[in-house]
Amino acid sequence: SLQSHIGASQDISTKEGRSKAIKMFGMAATTFGHLRTDLMEGESKDDNPSADLSSPALLMSEYINLAQGQYCAYEAATNRPTQLHGLLAKIAAAAADLYGKALEHSQDPILKARLPDTSKSYGAHLKTMSIYFRAR
Repeated sequence: SLQSHIGASQDISTKEGRSKAIKMFGMAATTFGHLRTDLMEGESKDDNPSADLSSPALLMSEYINLAQGQYCAYEAATNRPTQLHGLLAKIAAAAADLYGKALEHSQDPILKARLPDTSKSYGAHLKTMSIYFRAR
């Protein structure tokens, strides 16, 4: 979604950039959630949607955006004058869980069958990010 692109293009080394990125990633996650629950699974449900509009793809996109927002929150917490290690640990654990959920959906049989290269490349990146935040 456009909000995800705007979030990704922010300079997260600045407070304003992180704040806007967090807001945009949250809006993007909400948009993907709305597409999945209200449009793709509602009355107008398409029994054979394109792979990018399948439930696993929309869930993966929703969790990626939530995880990216957590990543920005983690960066914000590391830029505080006084580091709050308990807070950093909680944010890192939440980011790891969100990246892990996105990874699970990226490996769904529908995506592996219909978008094998995307499933593989996203899966590798999401696994790396999940492990990275688990190590924090």
